[in-house]
Amino acid sequence: MKIPVTLSKPKSMAKRTQRLLPKPTAKPLAPLPSIPLPADLQRRLIALRRRYRTIHAATGLFMLLGAVSGLFLVQALADWWFDLPWAARAVFLLTDLGLLAAIYRRHIHRPLQKKLGLPETALMVEKKWPALKQSVITAVEMAQGNAKATRGSAQLVDIVLQQARARTTGLNFNDVVPTRALRRSAIWGIVLALGTLAIAAAGWPSSLSLIERIFLLNVPLPTKTIVIPITHDMTVPVSTDVEISARAQGIIPTHGRVTVTYAGSSAQDYPLTVLPDQPGVFSFTVHNVQKQFKYSFTLNDGHGPEFTVNAKVPPSLASVECTQVYPDYTKLPPQKLPSTGLSLLAGSHLKIKAVAGEPLKSATVVLQGVAQTVPMTVDTAGTQLEADIPIPAKDLTGLSIHLVDQDGLGSANETVYPIDLVPDKPPVVKVIAPANQNETITLRAKPVISFDASDDYGLTQLSINYELVAPPVAGEETPTPEVQHIMVPVKSAKEGTHYEVVLDVAAQTPPWHEGWTVNYWIEATDNNTATGPGVTKTEHQQFGILTPEAKQAEIMERLKQNASEIDTLSGTQEKVSHDVGEAIPQK
Repeated sequence: MKIPVTLSKPKSMAKRTQRLLPKPTAKPLAPLPSIPLPADLQRRLIALRRRYRTIHAATGLFMLLGAVSGLFLVQALADWWFDLPWAARAVFLLTDLGLLAAIYRRHIHRPLQKKLGLPETALMVEKKWPALKQSVITAVEMAQGNAKATRGSAQLVDIVLQQARARTTGLNFNDVVPTRALRRSAIWGIVLALGTLAIAAAGWPSSLSLIERIFLLNVPLPTKTIVIPITHDMTVPVSTDVEISARAQGIIPTHGRVTVTYAGSSAQDYPLTVLPDQPGVFSFTVHNVQKQFKYSFTLNDGHGPEFTVNAKVPPSLASVECTQVYPDYTKLPPQKLPSTGLSLLAGSHLKIKAVAGEPLKSATVVLQGVAQTVPMTVDTAGTQLEADIPIPAKDLTGLSIHLVDQDGLGSANETVYPIDLVPDKPPVVKVIAPANQNETITLRAKPVISFDASDDYGLTQLSINYELVAPPVAGEETPTPEVQHIMVPVKSAKEGTHYEVVLDVAAQTPPWHEGWTVNYWIEATDNNTATGPGVTKTEHQQFGILTPEAKQAEIMERLKQNASEIDTLSGTQEKVSHDVGEAIPQK
């Protein structure tokens, strides 16, 4: 057997050689291929990881439930005993929310966000049972192919894995994460929640008011008598009377008091009695308010919240300018009018420009007589106001301007500007000839219809309308006549208002017939496109159509009547002369 002999170099030679050779660089360890853990061991580790997250999250939830119940109960009782103001309740609520957020972050959010791997879970097992001597963590690292883990041969790795499985077979991994904290949190959380619910149910509906006050709602503290404010914070004009009132709910007393405190003065109490016509309502009037004051109602054991009334000079107008814009059909230019004398044509528009003495929030034109309001436009500075108001055909009697300043205070005792509403008059038509309303003609006649027609702003249409009425026939129903129109050209203003129309009877369509009656009238229409048009119709007149023979007989009869009238007149004249002669004394 040969024994290998190794010749060693001298130390000096070795050091020199080492200095000349390059230093080897460290190479990163490559991860080893993974080997599956024993199935039962891997399943138990995964279940342990899930148990850890579930128990910690459940513990946090019960802690959160108990904290919510306890904090709200303590705050509600403190509010019940001490009638905490809004600021104190706000501090309580913010503190509660901070504590609840801390519990959630530490006991719920953190366990849920913490990602446990199998190595961390294995360490928890090793910490619970030190006798395992790191066999479980070693098996996990070898199975996962940790680059820092040394495996050795496959047989050795298998032995390590089986050894870890064998050592943990009899262990209950549930003991790694105890449930003592969960049980304690669950008991306290459920007890506090049930206790709070029981107290809330016993005190219902007072407990509802306490819950609303916890969340900073402005509701009165629940007492035997609850004070419900009717009036709240107000801003009122200086030197006005202010009525403040509240309503009692629950046990309604017959008497109460209101506490009024002026700025810089001590509080003053005024007795109150319930209004006879409004059960449960208490009211008090502060006269001639000149400065700010605070008030609160006390009814039985109930105390209402304190409100503030501010006194301020109401807004007013510095100037008002009015312009009437006539309707287009009038062809008139816009006209400026004094605000104290508004004579407005129906159908026109009134443009208002006003300047306020201080910045406004809004302004409204209030129309008198028609129960209508028109909002005004307000510029960015809040002082320049404009409005365009359509003028109706009737009922408008005046207007006023209501102002609201930046604090919500409205103007008082607004000036009412009277309006004289001028309607667009309908056309005027007067028939001059024929003077006789029942005239007779023949088919060869050409009667002249003479009339005057005018309008204040012009006519658009003139017509002679007529109906042909046939003589009735026994046993037959008389048909409804159809209206026919003879259009008359409208004259310009320079041409005048007198019209004469020669009516050619023979040329009419449909033709006229002897024995028939013609009912006619004149119709005039103006150019009012805003509130009209205005239409005027004259009274009906008639033409009776006769035969020439009948017309000749009528003329003869008329002459006889005239002759008889002349004879009668002559005889009357002679008698008068004789009577006068008898009355004169003879010399």
